[in-house]
Amino acid sequence: MLEQAHDIWYQESGSKRYVIDDGGGKLKVLGNSILSDAHDNIFVTPATREYLTNGAFIGVQIDRIGSRNVFPIGKLKRLRYMCVFRFQMWWMTQRMGTSGQDIPFKTQFLIVEGRDDSHSDEKGEEQSTSYVVFLPILEGNFKAVLQGNANNELEICLESGDPAVQEFEGSHLVLVAAGSEPFDVITNAVKSKCHYSGLDVQNILETLGAGHGGRVKLARKYHQALEASISRNFLDNGIISCMNHNTDGLYSRNSKPWRAAASWTILLQVPSSLG
Repeated sequence: MLEQAHDIWYQESGSKRYVIDDGGGKLKVLGNSILSDAHDNIFVTPATREYLTNGAFIGVQIDRIGSRNVFPIGKLKRLRYMCVFRFQMWWMTQRMGTSGQDIPFKTQFLIVEGRDDSHSDEKGEEQSTSYVVFLPILEGNFKAVLQGNANNELEICLESGDPAVQEFEGSHLVLVAAGSEPFDVITNAVKSKCHYSGLDVQNILETLGAGHGGRVKLARKYHQALEASISRNFLDNGIISCMNHNTDGLYSRNSKPWRAAASWTILLQVPSSLG
């Protein structure tokens, strides 16, 4: 079951108890059960960033190695969620649902509305709604994504992109953040993700990782070279990142971030693309 030194980790905030614990094989967040029937090899480590007091990392106890591994976490049932997933090489879209089996492959972001009306707190008061964000991140030379299976389980899919890169630690695969205000939870989780995960190229570069240390290592070299070139050739950083560039530069910790421009593909045969 979910482990965290076998002690409940919590932080008091006013009269409410903010909890991510391992009670009864369930992942509980702010008193609400989010995942049930958690697998024995799953554990939780509290996050330490100052703007993520209600956060933790989901990890797995490793019993195998490989360039691609899938680890079930626990069951997600009868809770509303919204996720963002890649459905083509270049495109992402969103999906909403209430069952884990409907979470698509290559899900990059998941937010769950947690509310357990069948339970009350110590004073007999009904539990309030909490919002829980799951963000798969980078660990070493591996990238994690989320997906569901036929048993309504939320799974972590971990890939390096290179058959020769097989060893990983597995302790920080998914960032979990929670709170009562969904927009604040998302904002703080993304801040922390940029700190922990660095950058990854969400385009065709990821298919070239084999023989080069994997997708993450290749992406890291790519961004280092790209940002060095920008600094060298655009002294005031006056470069525009538009649709035909990857969007990872928007999250760069470069002291002079790129300018961004929104654009779209114009297809003369498709009137809606003309704006």
